[in-house]
Amino acid sequence: NGCLSGISLAGDRFFYPNPLASEGANRKEWFGTACCPSNIARLLASVGGYIYAQEQNKVWVNLYIGSSTKIKLANTAVDISQSDTFLQDGHVKLNINPKKESKFEISLRLPGWAAQAATDGDLYVAENFVSPKIQLSVNGKPMKYTLENGYVNIEKVWKKGDVVDFSLPMNILRMKANDLVVADMGRIALQRGPFVYCLEGIDNQEPTWTIANKATLTPVYEPNSFNGIATITVKDPVNPNATLKAIPYFTWANRGKSKMEVWVKKGD
Repeated sequence: NGCLSGISLAGDRFFYPNPLASEGANRKEWFGTACCPSNIARLLASVGGYIYAQEQNKVWVNLYIGSSTKIKLANTAVDISQSDTFLQDGHVKLNINPKKESKFEISLRLPGWAAQAATDGDLYVAENFVSPKIQLSVNGKPMKYTLENGYVNIEKVWKKGDVVDFSLPMNILRMKANDLVVADMGRIALQRGPFVYCLEGIDNQEPTWTIANKATLTPVYEPNSFNGIATITVKDPVNPNATLKAIPYFTWANRGKSKMEVWVKKGD
């Protein structure tokens, strides 16, 4: 969230700070001292190297990004590819094609927001967090697994054409900061899957934004906007005219200057 918000969706303008509230700001084309923009470029170019890892007869899948790779294990080489719909619906499809039938282990990372808490420590907690039910199958049949150190582990004899389906519900979380964070008292932030959301004035014309305790939070897919990541419609159950729209935080300040807030006042 912090890294991607530092670069425009077009990839040609940059922020140094990443504020959680703003009365309006534009990214700049460049800076005299430009260490941060170049580090963003370096990070984005290296992401592919973090998706998979291996050791002996074990494969780790660390990031859920549409990709393909060939991994050499102790017993065999294996081609792995995965779909790219995880950020939309929480579903991962892995195609496993070992050179020969072989027994090895595949470990799928369980993201922090889908495990015991949305974040480590007690700085932020989700008011409505519910541990999601892990759905895992191989070739359409439910598969037994173990949980260890934040990974879902599957071990079996794999053959060409095996398909792993792994999914986690992308619930919308109402995040609350620790009461010691005075600036965020009486406020909440929205998070869906790995994405933090914000409100922008271009979508929400009210001078003061409030999210009611019983507000209905609905993901809305806009495939041609916000890099295809869902927005969130916030509907007040008492006042239908108080409907708000939240967008992924990393996409803010791409449509001109306007007010922006991540931590929004919490209503009754």
